[in-house]
Amino acid sequence: TTTFKSTNADSSGGIWGSLKNVFAENTAIVTIPYTAKYGVALKESDLKIEKKDSIVNITIPATQLLSLELHLDRLETTSKKGLLIMEDDAYFNQFQKKLYSDTRQQLEKNAGYLQQSKQRIESILAAYYKPLGLKVQCRFE
Repeated sequence: TTTFKSTNADSSGGIWGSLKNVFAENTAIVTIPYTAKYGVALKESDLKIEKKDSIVNITIPATQLLSLELHLDRLETTSKKGLLIMEDDAYFNQFQKKLYSDTRQQLEKNAGYLQQSKQRIESILAAYYKPLGLKVQCRFE
């Protein structure tokens, strides 16, 4: 899941901040589950396989985030509005775009998920060549 919060609340603790919050606060919190798929995007020229003795060296592109699916049917929201704040569709549209772009940016740079993807690809290729008595070494570029 990913959680995104947008607020203009004043947390200074002063009387003016409290008054601002009562009349003009606009806070929204969205929690949404997602499915992210990682792998390699192959083109014909991207894959290079070389066999030397009992070792197969495979050069493939670097792993990357291939798709991101936000499960909007399981979206949870919380909002807090001041007395003078009206519903604004443009605010929520902007909020949704920001949620998607921030989540995608975080996942594209998530070293843990990228490493898991590499390990999974290596294990699949190793299992593929194992019956032939060959060991696999993968290099991601």
